[in-house]
Amino acid sequence: MEGLAFPGDWRTAIMEFLRSGATPSNREEARLLRKRAGRFTLIGDQLYKNAFSRLLLKCVSTEDAEYILKEIHHGSCGGHPGGRSLARKILLAGYFWPTLQKDAAQTVATCLSCQKYHSFTHRLTEEMKASTLREWCERYDIQQHFTSVAYLQSNGQVEVANQEILRILRVRLDRVGGSWVGELPGVL
Repeated sequence: MEGLAFPGDWRTAIMEFLRSGATPSNREEARLLRKRAGRFTLIGDQLYKNAFSRLLLKCVSTEDAEYILKEIHHGSCGGHPGGRSLARKILLAGYFWPTLQKDAAQTVATCLSCQKYHSFTHRLTEEMKASTLREWCERYDIQQHFTSVAYLQSNGQVEVANQEILRILRVRLDRVGGSWVGELPGVL
């Protein structure tokens, strides 16, 4: 994957501000940096992002981000998730960088394995739209078997379960001196 969306090390300005309070000379940039830095914490030389669902997310450099993307997408941890799923897995693993969503989408878009899979599923979906399900099944020698839906009220197991529930209720109500619900219309 060639170069992610952010140039250089995006963490430098935030880390310098958190260490020494140094801001850019441009007033607007300084205001934005102060606002943005409030979401980050510096522990030693490592920058972390305060997260809603977790305590801290480790902020990583461009090189680390590329490695994390590759490893989680198709490395030993990977299963070729889609863009949003990939970004979510990275966040759950505890990592952050500003262009995570965009870079995850780019990784999926340039993965040949993913493109073959999406091409196949798209073609299959289009074929199914073009014909009825019955015609499509016949074309691929898929045998369909239909059954009727049984009414739960006539199912013997449901009746036995209902009787057992009523028996238990009767025993409990008798113990506490309550009235029996069996006298209600439609029960038993």
